[in-house]
Amino acid sequence: MTSKIVISCFDKSTNMVKPWAEAGYQCYCVDLQHSRTETDGNITKISADVLDWLPPPWKNSLCRFLSAMHGFGRIWGKVVS
Repeated sequence: MTSKIVISCFDKSTNMVKPWAEAGYQCYCVDLQHSRTETDGNITKISADVLDWLPPPWKNSLCRFLSAMHGFGRIWGKVVS
């Protein structure tokens, strides 16, 4: 059986993942603004920088995605290829 997981970046309120959590998904909300890492039901708030928390393949994909969405060649001072 495959676990159903949602990773939400920059989501302090956790409002974006509530429908998925109610549908049984395990949701991870990563945001530096969380005061601490804690779990409430299917929602885990992670107090971290997304780029530090994600594994390298995902981190590179996120940087490319954000660069394309915002039209920037640099994000957080890092060159995005």
